[in-house]
Amino acid sequence: MDRVQYRSSGDLQQYLQDICDDQEDIPAHDIELDIPTLVGNGTPQEIRYAINLCRCIDEYEEGEQIKQIDTLIEYFLNSPIIDDPEALEQAIELSAELYRDQSVASDRRLLTYRANNYAKALGHRYWQQGNREDLDESIRLSEEAVAASSQAMSILSSPIGTVQQRPGLEVHALTTLAARLEELFQLTGSLESLDRSINIMESLVAAVHGPNWESSRTEWLGNLAASIQRRYEQNEGEGTEDIDRAIKISQEALQMMDENDDRRPQMLYTLANALGGRAIATNQTDILEECIRLLREAHDTTPAKDTRKVEVCCNLALRLLQRNKASDINEAVSLAESTLGYIHTNHPTRPHLQNLLGALYYEQFTKSSSTEAALKVLEISWQALRNSHYPSVLYRVQAGRRILHLCCEMKNWLAAYEAAIATIELIPKLSMREIRTSDRQRLLSKEDVAGFSSDAAAAALNAGKGGFEVIRLLEMGRGSLASSVAELRTDITFLRREYPEMAEQFVGLQDQLQIHSPGQHHASQEFDALLNVIREKPGFEDFLMPPSNENILHAAADGPIIMLNQSEYRSGVDAILIERDNVRIMNLSISHHDINMPPGRLQDKPFLERLWRSVAKPIFEGLGIGLPSPGISLPRIWWIPTGTLSRLPFHAAGCHFTPFADSVLDRAVSSYSSSIKAILETRARSSWLPEPRKDEAILIAMSNTPGCSTLQYAIEEVQKIEKLFSANGFITTVLSNDRAQKSSIFQLLETCAMFHFAGHAMEDLLNPLHSTLLLHDNERDPMTVESLLEVVSL
Repeated sequence: MDRVQYRSSGDLQQYLQDICDDQEDIPAHDIELDIPTLVGNGTPQEIRYAINLCRCIDEYEEGEQIKQIDTLIEYFLNSPIIDDPEALEQAIELSAELYRDQSVASDRRLLTYRANNYAKALGHRYWQQGNREDLDESIRLSEEAVAASSQAMSILSSPIGTVQQRPGLEVHALTTLAARLEELFQLTGSLESLDRSINIMESLVAAVHGPNWESSRTEWLGNLAASIQRRYEQNEGEGTEDIDRAIKISQEALQMMDENDDRRPQMLYTLANALGGRAIATNQTDILEECIRLLREAHDTTPAKDTRKVEVCCNLALRLLQRNKASDINEAVSLAESTLGYIHTNHPTRPHLQNLLGALYYEQFTKSSSTEAALKVLEISWQALRNSHYPSVLYRVQAGRRILHLCCEMKNWLAAYEAAIATIELIPKLSMREIRTSDRQRLLSKEDVAGFSSDAAAAALNAGKGGFEVIRLLEMGRGSLASSVAELRTDITFLRREYPEMAEQFVGLQDQLQIHSPGQHHASQEFDALLNVIREKPGFEDFLMPPSNENILHAAADGPIIMLNQSEYRSGVDAILIERDNVRIMNLSISHHDINMPPGRLQDKPFLERLWRSVAKPIFEGLGIGLPSPGISLPRIWWIPTGTLSRLPFHAAGCHFTPFADSVLDRAVSSYSSSIKAILETRARSSWLPEPRKDEAILIAMSNTPGCSTLQYAIEEVQKIEKLFSANGFITTVLSNDRAQKSSIFQLLETCAMFHFAGHAMEDLLNPLHSTLLLHDNERDPMTVESLLEVVSL
C-alpha cells in the first residue's frame, strides 16, 4: 500500500473527504490517523467529525480486523474526553455496534478486545450515573472477554509460569474484570466479589513479569493493597493478616518506584491508609506517626490540579483528628476548610469532608465551649442532615447525631428533639453494610456506643414531649445504630416472604442510597414511593415504622410493658409504663454509678436488692402490682430495657434472703423483648400452629461448650422437649455438643418450622448482628444472629 503523508489534521480531513466522495478513483492505501489531533478538544462537532472519518476509512479498508473506529473508541476510553457525557454515549454506542458485528463470532481474540472495550465504556457510565444495570452488563462482558482468551484463563488457573509470550489483550480484560468486581463489592458489600477481584490481581502479579510490564505491576500492587485493606475493613478488623499484607504490598510497590515517578504520591497515600488502619487496630502511636508523615509527603508532592489531592488532604485531616495532639485539630480544620474551598459542589468527597469538618468543629467546641465553635458545628451539620442529595445516608445520620449531642450539651432540648426526629427518619434508608466499622466510620462514629436513641428520648422528655413521642424514638433507635438497622431487618425478612420481588427492589434501592452517583436523588424518591406502596399492603402498615398509638396500647393487652431508659442528659432512670389504656413516665432515683456493675457481679445480693428498691419496687407500686393472695395467678409483665440497661437482670431484682422476702419473682411473671413492635409481631405469628407429621423441629443441646461453664441440665431440657414433640406427632432432630455443627444446623433450618437452643450465648452490644449462639466450633465458624437471619429469610 502507498503511505499517505499529511502536514495537518486539515490536510488529512480533506484527503479523507476526497476518499469518501469518490472511492473508486483512489488506489489502495494505508492511513495512520493521529487520533488526538483529529479529536482536538473533544467538542461534539469534532467528535462527530472524527467518527465519520473513521467510518469512511473502515468502509474502504474492509479487510482490516481492528478498525479505525476501534482505535477511536480506545482513545476515548483512555483520555479525559470520556468524562464528557456525549463522548461517553458515543463510545458506548460504537463499542456496542462493533461488539455485535458478525466478525466477532468467529474470532476469539477480536471478541476479547471488543467485549473488553464495551465493558470499559459501560463501566465509565456506571461511575457517572450509578445505574446497576450498566455495572452488571459490564461484568458480564468482562467475563466473556476473559473466557474468550485462553491465556487469560491460564493466568487465572495456574498463574506462575503461565505467560510464555508477551501478554496483551488478556491482561487488559483481567484488569477490567477485577475493577468491575471491586465496584460490585462497593455497591453490595459482597465479599465474594471482592475476593474474586483480589484473586485476579494476585494472579496477574504472579504471572506477568519482565521489564516491559514493571510499570503495570507496580500499579497492580497498589490496587491489590487497597483491595486487601477494604477486605480487612469489611471484616471489621477481625485478625491482622489482611492489613499486614496490605502494608507489605504497598511498601513493595513503593520500593519499585523512582523518586520522580508521577504515581509515587498515590502509592504513599495507599501505604499511609494501610498504616492508618493498623494504627486503629493496635492503638500504636508510632505507626500513626509514620502514617501522618507519609500523608504529609503525599500532600506536598501531589500536584495541585491532581483530583486525588482532595483525598490526600481529607485523610491527613482525619489522621490528625485521630492523633489529636494540641495543635492537630486546628491544623486539620485549616486543611479541611482550604480543601473544601476549592473543590466543586458535586465532588464525591465533599460530603465526607463536610462531615469530617463538623467532627473537627465539634472537637474544638469540646475544648473551648465557645459559641462561635458551636454555631460552626450546627451550621455545617444541619446542612448535611437536611440535604437529600448527600451521597451517603450514613453521613447525614452522623451529622444528626452530632447536632443532638451538641444541643443537649447546650440544653437546647427542642432543637435536640427536632434533630433526633430528622435523624431517626433516615434509619430505614441505611443498610447494615453501610454502617460496618470501616476506618472512616470508626473515627467519626464514636458516639454510636453511647446510645443515640437513649439521648434522643432524654431530649424529648426534657423538651416536655409525652410518652408516645418518647416511645417512637426508642422504637426506631435501638440503642446503637447497628441495633436500629438490625431490628428493622426483620421487617424486610417478612416482606421477602410475602412479596419477594418488592423486597429485592427495596434492598436494591437501599444499597443504591449508600453510594455517590448523579442518580442518587432519583433513587431516594423511588425509595420513598416504594415505601408508600409497601405500607398499603395488608399487614405491612407499620413497615419500617414505630407502632401507632393504638397498637402501642394494644401491645399491653396481656399485661403492662415497662420500657427503661438511661441517659447522661437525665438524672436517674426513666421508666415508660404502658398499660392497655394509658402511658405514663416515671423517673427513678438511681445513679449511673449504682447501676453500672461489671457483668460478673450482676447476681450479687447487694446489687439485686438495690435494683429492687430503686427500680423494680417503685414501678410495681406505680402499676398497682403487689404480693398476690394465695391461689391467685401472677400477672405478666414485659421488660424492654434500652442501651446499657439491657444487660441487667430486672426479673431477679429483690430482697431474697430476708425474713420478709419480696421480689419481682414473687409479684409477676417476667418476659423480655427488644421492642414493642417485636411483641406485636410475635403475637401476630402466634396464630400459626405447627402441623404434626408435616412441620419439623430442630433441638440443640450444648451442655459442654469450649471456654464456657458446663450446663448440666441442657441435655435433659432438650430430651423433655423432644418427648413432648414426639408425643404430638412432630418430627424432631436433636444435635448436641460436637455434633451440633453450624453447617448441619443451617441445612436443617431451611426446612424446619421450630428451633430450640439450650446453651451459652454471647452478646455484642456494639453490633447485635454479631451476637452469637455458642457452638463447639465457635472460634472458627460462629453462628451469629446475622448468619441466622440470612438463613431464615431465604
